[in-house]
Amino acid sequence: MLSYFLNSKKICIKNISFDIKKTFECGQCFRWQKLSENSYKGVAFSKSIVVSCEKDQIFFENTSENNFKNIWIKYFDLNTNYSEVEKCLLKFYKTLRPIIKYSEGIRILKQDPWETLCSFIISQNNNIPRIKAIIKALCENFGDKINNETYTFPEAYKLANLSQADLKPLRCGFRYKYIIDAARKISKKEIILEDLSNETSENIIKTLTKISGVGPKIANCVLLYGYNRLNAFPIDTWIKKALKTYRKLDLNHFYAGIIQQYIYYYIKSSKVLP
Repeated sequence: MLSYFLNSKKICIKNISFDIKKTFECGQCFRWQKLSENSYKGVAFSKSIVVSCEKDQIFFENTSENNFKNIWIKYFDLNTNYSEVEKCLLKFYKTLRPIIKYSEGIRILKQDPWETLCSFIISQNNNIPRIKAIIKALCENFGDKINNETYTFPEAYKLANLSQADLKPLRCGFRYKYIIDAARKISKKEIILEDLSNETSENIIKTLTKISGVGPKIANCVLLYGYNRLNAFPIDTWIKKALKTYRKLDLNHFYAGIIQQYIYYYIKSSKVLP
């Protein structure tokens, strides 16, 4: 069980495997803004928060203790001991030791499934700065303002009746039709994302791929980042290259999703291709 304490109106946790830079910049989320070298501001579940680090301490600002317990502990997966996960991975994947050591500290965020789905639809054939810009415009145009400075992620019903012209300010290109199709299927309850949390991973993928533009890669991203299925293994062009080198990877390993994220971060940030 996670232990925390209050420090100058901030909530603080100590001695936990949580590298905020790696976690927020590893490609799994798009609404975190870097304030300084050791501080990030983000929005999730209609709440904003500032997360900073100092030595072995992580600080959470601009949140109540109640919201920390009910929202952020789950969002940051703080009750999972990632130090033990990393030990397990190092033991199981000895050939990946450089990658695991380089990427340790990443935590898989348990994000809102709708936001995750919409965000990774936008991510298709796109780069991270542009993905962030499109999502920022989406929230500013169709979300609700909070704290007089930022916006919530718009709910599906707010996007369901929009047209290509309505989404033109986003500059999202061909993706507009996929966003609208997803929003319509969800707002009409053809797909109920909350109910999918109780389904098998296979059934979730089968259901999500009924949405135009959603294939196995995006569906697996929703599994991993939206439903915290840590064995989900999204495969993009970067991971395809890695699999040619690491042919013995067990894609069904319980922590396959974490090792996928570590490999992706290593390749993208170190510029070292396998």
